[in-house]
Formats: sequence, C-alpha cells, structure tokens
Amino acid sequence: MYKKKTFLKFTAIGLFLLSAAANVPSTSALTYQQDIPVSFTFNSSIILTLSSADLRINNLVPGTVADSNIITVSATSNNSTGYVVTATVGDNTHSNPSFSNTSLNHKSNTGSTFTSLATNASLADITNDNTWGYTISDNGNTWANYSGLPIYTAEAGKTLKESNTNGTTSFQFKIGAKASNTQPSGEYNNVINFTVTSNAAPDPTYYMQDVATWGGSVTAGSEITAIDSRDDKTYTVARLADGNLWMTQNLDHDIDSTRTYTPQDTDISANWTPSTSTYTTTTWNGSIAAPESYDPGTLYWSGIANDSTPVSSGNSHYHLGNYYNWTAAVAMNSSSAYTTTALVDQSICPSGWTLPRAGIGEDTFFSLWREYGYDNNSHEFSDISAITGSPAYFAPTGDWSGSFSVFGSSGYFWSPVAESSVIEDEATSFSAAFNMDNLANPTAFDDREYGHSVRCVARPVTSTLQW
Repeated sequence: MYKKKTFLKFTAIGLFLLSAAANVPSTSALTYQQDIPVSFTFNSSIILTLSSADLRINNLVPGTVADSNIITVSATSNNSTGYVVTATVGDNTHSNPSFSNTSLNHKSNTGSTFTSLATNASLADITNDNTWGYTISDNGNTWANYSGLPIYTAEAGKTLKESNTNGTTSFQFKIGAKASNTQPSGEYNNVINFTVTSNAAPDPTYYMQDVATWGGSVTAGSEITAIDSRDDKTYTVARLADGNLWMTQNLDHDIDSTRTYTPQDTDISANWTPSTSTYTTTTWNGSIAAPESYDPGTLYWSGIANDSTPVSSGNSHYHLGNYYNWTAAVAMNSSSAYTTTALVDQSICPSGWTLPRAGIGEDTFFSLWREYGYDNNSHEFSDISAITGSPAYFAPTGDWSGSFSVFGSSGYFWSPVAESSVIEDEATSFSAAFNMDNLANPTAFDDREYGHSVRCVARPVTSTLQW
C-alpha cells in the first residue's frame, strides 16, 4: 500500500486592543500562534484492462501452426514502487475440468488436449504436435518466443511485464498452436488469468549511526536490522523491557590500525587511530597497553546450555562477534592510567551507541536484567533463558585470551567503568556476567586484559537511559 502524507501549517492569530481610557494610546497587540499538523492518506489503486474478452485461433489447419487474434493488456497503478503483471492458466477453483491444468482441452472429447509448451520456441519452431503457447510484444512488430504458462495458484505466475514506478504499462499478447493431422476437430479452451500486483515498498534502511533519527520509532517488542556504516555489517536491534534500545547481537567490528575513527562513526569524542588491528589468528598478548581484539570468524553458540563447542551456522542472534580487551572496548590505545574507579564515557560502539554501564550508579545491565527476573539478593535468575532467549539473546560466549574459556556456560560483557581493585597485579574493570546455572552478576569485574563480548545500547535522545 502506497501512502503519501502532506503536512500543512495553519497559523491562528488573535489580536486584542486594550485601552484604559479615551485618548490613551493602546498597548501593543498580543499575538499567539499554534501549529496544527494536517495529513491524509492517498489510497493505492490498480487497473487492469484487456482489449478483448476472447483469444481465439480460427480455423487451425491439421498439421500446421497458427496464431490467435492479438489483445492489448494494459496495467495502471499509482503505486510509487511499481507493479508486476503475471499470467497463469486456469481459474481459482479449477471447478471446470477444462480448467484443471495448463492444457487447452476439447469441450466434449475427453482426453483430447493441446498441451502447454515446455520450452520456448518461435512459431515456426514449434515441432511437437498438439502444443500451444503465448507470446508478447511491446510494439506489435517484434514478438517474443512462444512459451508455456503455469497453472493458477494464489502466489505464483509467469511474469510478463514489470514497472518500478507508477503509471501505465501496455503490451500485446497472443497465443499460437500446432495441430497434428489426426487430432479431433472441435473447440479447445481454457482460461488465461492476468494479474497485476503492486510491488511492496522497500524495507527502510537503518544505519546504527543514525539511531537518534529512527530509534524512537522502534516500539517495545519489535526488532529491526540496522547497518554499521563503518563496515556495513548488520545487527538486530530491539527495544527491551527496560525501555532502552539494545543490540541483540554481539558487536563484530574489526578494529583497523590503518584508519582513523571519528565521533561521526564511533562512540568517541575525538579522533582515534588504534595502535593495533583485530587479530584473525589465536594471537593474544594479554596487554592493557594496546587495544587487543579477536575475530573468531563465522561461529555461533548452538543455543544449547553448556555446549562448549561453537558451531558454524545457527541463530543469527547467537553469532559470537568479536572479543575485545577492555582497552579496545573503550576505544583507547592504553588503559594503564586508570587506577581508580572511573567512568570512561566512550567505546568501540557505533556513534549514537555506548557500552551499558555496570558498577556505578543506576547500572544499565542491572536495570535491564531485573526486568527479566534477576534477583539482586540471591544473585540469580529464576530461569537464565529469560536473557539468553528472545528478545535479549545474551549468549554465553565465555571469554578469550588465546583460546576459548567457559564458552557455552558463561557470558561476559564489558562496561565502560574502570574498577579500583587489582587481581593478581592485573588492572580490572566492571562487566556483567552470568552462567547457565542461573547465577549472574550485573556488576562483576574482571581483568582488563581478557577478551570479553561487547553489547551496545543506544545513547538517549532524552533522559530515558539509566545513567
């Protein structure tokens, strides 16, 4: 359905004159203005016309081929994305035995038929006896080869003409047939069904970096696909139970040391050129003085609890994405300077998105997880599938430090908050963690050198995001 909206602006002005007494100048006029949005929907329409109600080959001579009369097929539509004209043989019920297949059947001599052409051929090249087909022409001079038509269905048909815009398409149509010398004489018939269908409007293209423009249209319970303009990779995005817009897949962006990231494409406030690129081998140096990240390729979690082996195909929500050390997750070349608890308000997420917060204030992870049954007293979910399944799809992708660790049984997701504790002389940062035994901690912390998954949440246009 094509919809066209027109917005008109109306201005209402009130004028008031105030006077205290005669000969006293009036005060300034007072005005007010109010805008009224006005719109209407313009319905789509389709018209299909045939110049004749009959296609007939008169006096087909035994042993020869011949054409029918020519009809003009015209399709008109105001659909802005165009339309397609198709044809089938038979009607929508096949109640008439003559219409139950693609043959032209004798009206009274059962079993005598002209079958539909199986391959395209010119009229002169129709060599099989008792066959028929159709042909079309744009100008009435040059005709396409004759070919057969499919039986009527509710969905499919042979495409005759297509248009990508609104307007009218017209073309000529006729049938041809070849008879054998012994075919019974008489009338053979069936029905050709012409259909014109409006093209569906193309799906809108959403870019992650433009979330401030389209994010408000994503309602609770709905999911869309958006493109990261940095590499054209796509992600599913949904408005989850906390009211925020979340990626429902792990980030899969490969960091590139030969490019400079900008605030227009990445969640940073100043240009950043990484000192390292994403690894595609099992290399892992275990440093926080460089942005380390690893791309395991096209691998997925199977969706089976505690399955420790990634699979090569699966639910797109469970694509592993990349693993990032904390330095890479917050888009830095070194995080060594962070020795106390502090928020680093930037990330490797696309611009307009950021890392969900953990460990400080009203945590974003906690605010979401409690909506799906997390109990902060027991540190567990009643059923962990509330977040590993639809609509959030947090996968237990474990962590990475040269090899997979606790894959399939635990999940770790970086937050942008450095943590002041030190574990075995390693700097730490907050993350959210859970395991498939229903235990979880949305304010956990871990060594920054480990590779964790990254989920991004849209930065608020208003103050709805819990920060």
